[in-house]
Amino acid sequence: MRVIDFLIENTGYDYTKTEIAKRSGIDWSTLSKMLDKMERYRLIVSVRKEKEKLYRLNEKNSLVKDLLSLELDLIDEYSEEEMVVPVNG
Repeated sequence: MRVIDFLIENTGYDYTKTEIAKRSGIDWSTLSKMLDKMERYRLIVSVRKEKEKLYRLNEKNSLVKDLLSLELDLIDEYSEEEMVVPVNG
């Protein structure tokens, strides 16, 4: 899940496998397998830039859209809870 979390937090940006592995704390070989599966399910898209393959979250995928929506809902809910000041009585 750390890979998805990382990509959600960085939606709209492209990253190499090495960058994703380093920033999400996952072994490169494990990440490589994960990215292959995620690409098959179209959760991510990849582009070639010069000699490296770059990955990003596929914001057009319906599951990804749901995850992004859930993320925003959780942020809103957490923010509202933080704004409530308890009344001491």
